[in-house]
Amino acid sequence: MIEHAEHHAEPRLTVDLPVRIWGMTAEGKAFSQHARAQNISTEGALLSGVESELKVGDVIGVQCDDKKARCTVIWAMNTGLV
Repeated sequence: MIEHAEHHAEPRLTVDLPVRIWGMTAEGKAFSQHARAQNISTEGALLSGVESELKVGDVIGVQCDDKKARCTVIWAMNTGLV
């Protein structure tokens, strides 16, 4: 008998929160900038307005108000928009 685990997607909220992000670019240079967190859940968030080129696996810092977290980039897309 094969059991299939049901996968329940984490509920996501559509928001527009100002955040500060920092870390190292793909070229190995330190960066710090403001961005927007959108479409968030307890597992992650979509960040927009990111000016630095990031790649999958990069670890960045994210701060919203006085809360800070270390996050891993799981996908990145260059929309050509800043």
